[in-house]
Amino acid sequence: MSRTKFPILCSQKTVNSQFCIDNAKLRIVLIARFLKKTILYFFHLQRQNIFMKNSYDVIIIGSGIVGSLTARYLSRYELSILVIEKEIDVGMCPSSANSAIIHAGYDPKPGTLKAKMNAEGNRLWHELAPELGIAYKKTGSLVVSFGPKDAEKLTELHEQGLANNIPGIRIMERDELMKQEPLLNPDAQAALYAPEAAVLDPFGAVLAAAENAVTNGVDYLFETSFEGFIFDGKRITGVITN
Repeated sequence: MSRTKFPILCSQKTVNSQFCIDNAKLRIVLIARFLKKTILYFFHLQRQNIFMKNSYDVIIIGSGIVGSLTARYLSRYELSILVIEKEIDVGMCPSSANSAIIHAGYDPKPGTLKAKMNAEGNRLWHELAPELGIAYKKTGSLVVSFGPKDAEKLTELHEQGLANNIPGIRIMERDELMKQEPLLNPDAQAALYAPEAAVLDPFGAVLAAAENAVTNGVDYLFETSFEGFIFDGKRITGVITN
């Protein structure tokens, strides 16, 4: 079989032109295009589930922080798990576009599920962040009051924090407050101090959880929107995607 030769895309008259493409450059361009099409075709096949399992024990909708941490937790068991995500990557919505604060837990009303989950979630992040190598810092937080109305709200939040069993929460009076935060507005009167509050890298947290889940065998399918469930009577047997 004879070897195909690529032509020179210029005439002898324009051989010195910067627009002239010689054989070597053309080969590189064509090879690059071929590789690009091959890679895109591979991902197209993957999108068509050719390399995916026909069924899973667990399908998680959404790869934000809740979805990815759920996948990571369940991956410790002998389960086949799929995470479907409508975006092109994990954590593309609220999970990576937020204040990055790990709240101490004084905001939720005592006795609610949110109050319980806030306090427990705060404790878990202290353990989870170093375990997954997530950028994390326990800073504490201050809710500052500037007058009588603020003081009433501060007292209310303090009482909620105590009822929610938030460790170390207390009212910090003005002298101590200004000593700790000398650049604070001089009109500040007091503050609610919650030492358990922290900050972290939101997208890094999602990514770390997802990477750990994938390492443990979880499959992720991106650009795949959830559109409905498949039912067998009242039993959910599958999901419908785009």
